[in-house]
Amino acid sequence: MDTQKFLPYAQPSISSEDIEYVCRSLATSIITRGPFVEAFENAIASYCGARYGVAFTNATAALMAAYRVTDIGPADQIITTPNSFIASVGPGIQQKATPVFLDIDRNTGNIDLTKLEINMDRRASRGKTVVVPVHFAGIPVDMQTVDKLIKNPETIVIEDAAHALGSCYSDGTKVGSCAW
Repeated sequence: MDTQKFLPYAQPSISSEDIEYVCRSLATSIITRGPFVEAFENAIASYCGARYGVAFTNATAALMAAYRVTDIGPADQIITTPNSFIASVGPGIQQKATPVFLDIDRNTGNIDLTKLEINMDRRASRGKTVVVPVHFAGIPVDMQTVDKLIKNPETIVIEDAAHALGSCYSDGTKVGSCAW
């Protein structure tokens, strides 16, 4: 491969400390739920400013779990954008809910909040609604505005921050902290 023409999508940063922790974990008899996982969960919760952290194998598995607890089905809908990975909406479709894709804001790549407002007014009386704002490419969705636009207290919000770990709002609050 000609490395002059290759533009890596993501370059991993693996430190000697990372390697040491992996080796220490592999040397134990408990790899998947051992003390390193609990330490990671506590560290990531603290980093994000959240009360709790639960480790999953990936963001897809986390979104599947989030959808599962919503107990949505054929009479229900998911409002999100198509500008994301399939896992942002796929688990809801597996539960037979109907996806409603809204346009994106051309400046942020995130859900267009004007379209969300119109949609929330129009759909307030139907089955359950799950709104899935995706913080696309590290750019935070204005979650305070999303919260204000949701008129029905039964509406469920699944904040998809898989694209934005480490991103912050202007006040320093971490994306995904659910502090809105």
